[in-house]
Amino acid sequence: MANHILPATLATAITITSVPAVAQSPQASEDPPRATSDEPVVLAVEEVKVTALKRRDALNTLPVSVSVVDGDAFVTSSIDTGAALTRETPNFAFAGFGQPGNDFVNIRGVGILGQPANSLDNTVGFATNGAATSALGYPGLLLDVERIEILRGPQGTLFGRNALGGLVNIVTRPADGRRDVGITLEGGADGYQLAEAVAGGWLSENRLAGRLAVRHHQQDGDIKNPVINADEGGLKAAAARGTLSYQIAPHIHADLVLSHDRNEQESSFLLLQEHPEFPISGADQMPYNDRRRSEGTLEVQAEYDAFSLTSLSNV
Repeated sequence: MANHILPATLATAITITSVPAVAQSPQASEDPPRATSDEPVVLAVEEVKVTALKRRDALNTLPVSVSVVDGDAFVTSSIDTGAALTRETPNFAFAGFGQPGNDFVNIRGVGILGQPANSLDNTVGFATNGAATSALGYPGLLLDVERIEILRGPQGTLFGRNALGGLVNIVTRPADGRRDVGITLEGGADGYQLAEAVAGGWLSENRLAGRLAVRHHQQDGDIKNPVINADEGGLKAAAARGTLSYQIAPHIHADLVLSHDRNEQESSFLLLQEHPEFPISGADQMPYNDRRRSEGTLEVQAEYDAFSLTSLSNV
């Protein structure tokens, strides 16, 4: 069956980004000095930090097997989060049934054999910014994501019995005070449309920072159904996330993240494989799935010379 996820052959994209201007001195345009044969060449690798174990650790010091995927590795308009993550992560498999909330994961072969009985009946745990979330809430739209951490299991000590196979932790971009304004617009065949906007910066200098990201994504169906005389496979998704970071005291700060997304899909299930015009559907009604997901996380950290304290709440 042909892939109908992203018909972008006629797509156009417009991106507007605003960043602080930096003055350039005349010397900056000169070529950097080249190392001679007598000078050693030093290559610096940026240190990767992981927070899925309830603390901030360097990736190379962790006693567990971890894969970290940078948020920039994903296509902005990707509606299929699970498949996109599978392509970037070894030993990670994803199975989707075309319904939001019925997408399941196994890590190193450990996963459920069928559909779970409830939102907690799973073998791979899911978390957002370190706070455990429902399995039926995965995968959410990858909106303004900084990185995704995949911990191979078992991880039951921190995340309960449903993390036998491992854990998927999605880390969103923080409100760090840096000015960041961006707009992305895309359009293509089959009614494909995407609009995304991101804005962040200081609300009160060195005291309160904020960040807001919104996205709307829709696409018409392209699988014909002569029974009901309509096209199946359409989708519509929208998401929004607001982040506030408040410096309560020199050694205490709080981060509040509020998000909501809605995913509507008309995924085809009954395809007539022997039909000469395959793919074509034979369902007698339009399939429809609607998932609405809201989440709030509050993290308060107090850092001292000898130790640090962290409080993490999630609803």
